[in-house]
Amino acid sequence: MHGGLGGGKVWRVSFSVALCLLFLIGNTLQQRAFFLKLEETGGVGKFSDAINRMADNAMSLPEQVVHVFPEWGFMMPFAFLTGNRRLYETDLSVEILGRLAREGKIVRIYYWDAADTGKYKKIVAESGFKVTTDGQYMQRDHNVAFNWMEAASSDQSGKDW
Repeated sequence: MHGGLGGGKVWRVSFSVALCLLFLIGNTLQQRAFFLKLEETGGVGKFSDAINRMADNAMSLPEQVVHVFPEWGFMMPFAFLTGNRRLYETDLSVEILGRLAREGKIVRIYYWDAADTGKYKKIVAESGFKVTTDGQYMQRDHNVAFNWMEAASSDQSGKDW
């Protein structure tokens, strides 16, 4: 019988420990780079913290403003972050917007790509609304996260919120 660890066993244990340390160090460096980038940008695209700011801003707007999300990625975080205390709609159709215009609502439409602005302005105009203001929410790295426009029916368009 041999006492202690044999040379081969010591080598295997040492190799296993070194391999685990290598993976641990690599994972730590990868996570550090990821979290530094996340801190810098606040997330990008559909995963930007700009959605948090949008929901927070919505809470300071009048309750009759209807937030319209014709594209995927806005509605669920908005409903959660506002505690479902703000009106929202996911259907950007002439019929729905027409009803909202007749009710005297203000609509704020959120969308990802600025190239879609013309398409949404056309639907807004066909629905009896007039765009009164528009803007962008920015990521922390100053890139555009998403766009928005606000519209009111013609008798509401002179109001300043």
